Amino acid sequence: MSTQAIRLTALHYDVERAISRELSKSRPNALRLFRLRRTKGLLKDRFRRLIRRA
Repeated sequence: MSTQAIRLTALHYDVERAISRELSKSRPNALRLFRLRRTKGLLKDRFRRLIRRA
């Protein structure tokens, strides 16, 4: 696995944890959730592009 793939996987994991933490709050911040989910989607897209190139 390349360094970039490892980095993207780690970032994706961090975003997943942040989403879980936000959802566990009694009043989750909708804007923060939106941004985290958008970031998660962008990371998935980057990972897919990386896999296609390999």
